[in-house]
Amino acid sequence: MAKLNKIFVFSDHLADYAELSAGAGQLAETASGLVIGTKEEAERAADYGLKIYWIDQSSTDIPVENYTLVVAALIKQEQPDLILMRSNRRDKLMAGRLGVMLKAGVVSDAIQFDVIDDRILTIRHLVYGGAAVRTEKPVTRMKIALVGPGVFTASAEESGISPGPGIISLNDVPIESHIVRLNTHPKKQAAASLNKAKYVVSIGRGLEKQEDLELIEQFAATLGAEIACSRPVAEGEKWLPKERYVGVSGAIIAPDIYFALGISGQVQHMVGVSRSRIIVAVNKDKNAPIFREADYGLVGDLYKVVPELIKLVQQ
Repeated sequence: MAKLNKIFVFSDHLADYAELSAGAGQLAETASGLVIGTKEEAERAADYGLKIYWIDQSSTDIPVENYTLVVAALIKQEQPDLILMRSNRRDKLMAGRLGVMLKAGVVSDAIQFDVIDDRILTIRHLVYGGAAVRTEKPVTRMKIALVGPGVFTASAEESGISPGPGIISLNDVPIESHIVRLNTHPKKQAAASLNKAKYVVSIGRGLEKQEDLELIEQFAATLGAEIACSRPVAEGEKWLPKERYVGVSGAIIAPDIYFALGISGQVQHMVGVSRSRIIVAVNKDKNAPIFREADYGLVGDLYKVVPELIKLVQQ
């Protein structure tokens, strides 16, 4: 496959740089990025093979509006073919602003990239809430793509990226203060590592009450698995944090085995697990859509099936 000349990587979260850097290494000859944070964070990002521009900033929650101009100016200087960003709320806000400033086409929810000729790029991305996949060929000089977890190989080392040229300090560049934060109320988040998990046990509306999560937790602990859920469990019932919701607007994962317990298997959910090596489904409804996608399916009550699965794993 042909490669782009240069990619620029930017994300609010340092944890994203490993995967985004791996994607940059697969798609382009060279890659650079910007870290607004501590020197230690910049050094870690540089280890992924990027030429890192660094702005020393101890605060981890700067309003997007305050540093958009800095990012846009740096991208204009670098002149990349593609800017890779994470598909989260803050990066989407940033991407919209950058698209206007740079006259760049913006593609959200990207899942596949193909370089068909020098600097000619096609991007497959989800549309209609994940019900369909569209192929786009942005015609602007620069392109911006927002990708979710699991689209690229998580390890930058596997993509063949050579060590980066180090860190370039931009500490003489001030971050504007158009917006002043008056106060902050931290949101409690679960430390879910769904995109790295080999085994994921996921629950849907088939779970009757929140107290029954104990059974699911026992099964997951027996397997050494992470717990996930469908959208209604997280956003409707609020039994689990939104960070554990799998689907088109949630996490996109690729475990070795995905256990779908009491999940109907609507397309919006299956988009998030389609890259799983094996899907095991348990559902009382023999006509549930999940059985069309599963490698192994069992028609049955999860309250009867899961205890038996726990016994089998323990044996």
